[in-house]
Amino acid sequence: MHKLPHPDGAFNVVISSWVLGYSNEPKKAIDEMVRVCADGGLIAIGLTYETSIARGVVEVAPTDIVGSNYGSVDELKVLLGPNLDRVYFQQDPDPGDRGGVMMIARIKHTA
Repeated sequence: MHKLPHPDGAFNVVISSWVLGYSNEPKKAIDEMVRVCADGGLIAIGLTYETSIARGVVEVAPTDIVGSNYGSVDELKVLLGPNLDRVYFQQDPDPGDRGGVMMIARIKHTA
């Protein structure tokens, strides 16, 4: 996910289904998704927020995998930064609950 073997803009839709949590470089993973997504294409991200571990990049997780943990779509929006054009769908877990964080967004390429 950090170095996808595809050319720039190769896909109209990029799906990250419960894999971002395994990345210890989530910004790099998001940047790769944006790179391979066509301008105006869609990126769908889903992950499970785990209340028992810290947010962002985590060193120790229940799975013993160094990865990342995001508890809201707003946190994913920050990772997309200026490449975020429009959010079509978003879901956050109830406050304080473990659960799914999901987003479908249109991206734009910035110079």
